[in-house]
Amino acid sequence: MTPKSLAPVKVGVLGLGRFGRLHALTLARLAEADLVALVARRQASLDSLSPELPGVPGWTSLEQALVESTAEAWVVACTTAACARRPDAAGSR
Repeated sequence: MTPKSLAPVKVGVLGLGRFGRLHALTLARLAEADLVALVARRQASLDSLSPELPGVPGWTSLEQALVESTAEAWVVACTTAACARRPDAAGSR
Protein backbone atom coordinates (compact mmCIF):
# COMPACT_ATOMS: atom_id res chain seq x y z
CA MET A 1 0.00 0.00 0.00
CA THR A 2 1.44 3.36 -1.03
CA PRO A 3 0.95 6.22 1.44
CA LYS A 4 -0.98 9.19 0.07
CA SER A 5 0.77 12.51 -0.17
CA LEU A 6 -1.36 15.11 1.57
CA ALA A 7 -1.17 18.84 0.98
CA PRO A 8 0.19 20.84 3.90
CA VAL A 9 -2.42 22.25 6.29
CA LYS A 10 -2.68 26.04 6.08
CA VAL A 11 -2.17 27.25 9.65
CA GLY A 12 -2.41 30.61 11.37
CA VAL A 13 -1.02 31.55 14.78
CA LEU A 14 -2.99 33.76 17.17
CA GLY A 15 -0.72 35.42 19.72
CA LEU A 16 2.97 36.16 19.26
CA GLY A 17 4.33 36.05 22.77
CA ARG A 18 7.00 33.50 23.69
CA PHE A 19 4.89 30.45 22.87
CA GLY A 20 3.20 31.95 19.81
CA ARG A 21 6.55 32.92 18.36
CA LEU A 22 7.90 29.41 19.02
CA HIS A 23 4.84 27.82 17.39
CA ALA A 24 5.10 30.11 14.35
CA LEU A 25 8.79 29.37 13.81
CA THR A 26 8.22 25.62 14.26
CA LEU A 27 5.25 25.53 11.87
CA ALA A 28 7.25 27.40 9.25
CA ARG A 29 9.78 24.52 9.22
CA LEU A 30 7.28 21.67 9.02
CA ALA A 31 6.58 20.08 5.65
CA GLU A 32 3.08 19.18 6.83
CA ALA A 33 2.16 22.81 7.58
CA ASP A 34 1.98 26.00 5.57
CA LEU A 35 2.12 29.04 7.87
CA VAL A 36 -0.28 31.50 6.24
CA ALA A 37 -1.27 33.96 8.98
CA LEU A 38 -0.04 35.64 12.14
CA VAL A 39 -2.25 37.61 14.51
CA ALA A 40 -0.96 39.83 17.32
CA ARG A 41 -2.38 42.64 19.43
CA ARG A 42 0.53 44.93 18.55
CA GLN A 43 2.00 45.72 15.14
CA ALA A 44 5.45 45.74 16.78
CA SER A 45 5.09 42.02 17.52
CA LEU A 46 4.36 41.31 13.86
CA ASP A 47 7.22 43.55 12.73
CA SER A 48 9.74 41.83 15.01
CA LEU A 49 8.93 38.42 13.54
CA SER A 50 8.75 39.41 9.87
CA PRO A 51 12.54 39.10 9.21
CA GLU A 52 12.39 35.45 10.31
CA LEU A 53 9.13 34.73 8.47
CA PRO A 54 9.21 36.80 5.29
CA GLY A 55 6.07 36.63 3.23
CA VAL A 56 3.80 35.45 6.05
CA PRO A 57 1.00 38.01 6.34
CA GLY A 58 0.08 39.45 9.71
CA TRP A 59 -2.95 41.14 11.24
CA THR A 60 -3.73 42.98 14.45
CA SER A 61 -7.41 42.05 14.09
CA LEU A 62 -8.47 38.43 14.50
CA GLU A 63 -11.77 39.13 12.80
CA GLN A 64 -10.01 40.56 9.74
CA ALA A 65 -7.53 37.66 9.64
CA LEU A 66 -10.35 35.11 9.72
CA VAL A 67 -11.96 36.76 6.70
CA GLU A 68 -8.83 37.57 4.68
CA SER A 69 -6.40 34.72 5.40
CA THR A 70 -6.43 31.26 3.87
CA ALA A 71 -5.88 29.52 7.23
CA GLU A 72 -7.68 26.20 7.67
CA ALA A 73 -6.52 25.73 11.27
CA TRP A 74 -5.34 28.03 14.06
CA VAL A 75 -2.88 27.70 16.92
CA VAL A 76 -4.24 29.77 19.81
CA ALA A 77 -1.19 30.91 21.75
CA CYS A 78 -2.51 33.78 23.81
CA THR A 79 -3.33 33.87 27.49
CA THR A 80 -6.77 32.76 28.60
CA ALA A 81 -7.54 36.32 29.68
CA ALA A 82 -6.56 37.75 26.29
CA CYS A 83 -8.52 35.10 24.38
CA ALA A 84 -11.56 35.53 26.60
CA ARG A 85 -11.73 39.23 25.67
CA ARG A 86 -11.98 38.40 21.97
CA PRO A 87 -15.44 37.95 20.47
CA ASP A 88 -16.36 34.55 19.11
CA ALA A 89 -15.08 35.50 15.67
CA ALA A 90 -14.06 31.95 14.84
CA GLY A 91 -17.68 30.86 14.92
CA SER A 92 -18.68 33.55 12.43
CA ARG A 93 -16.60 32.22 9.56
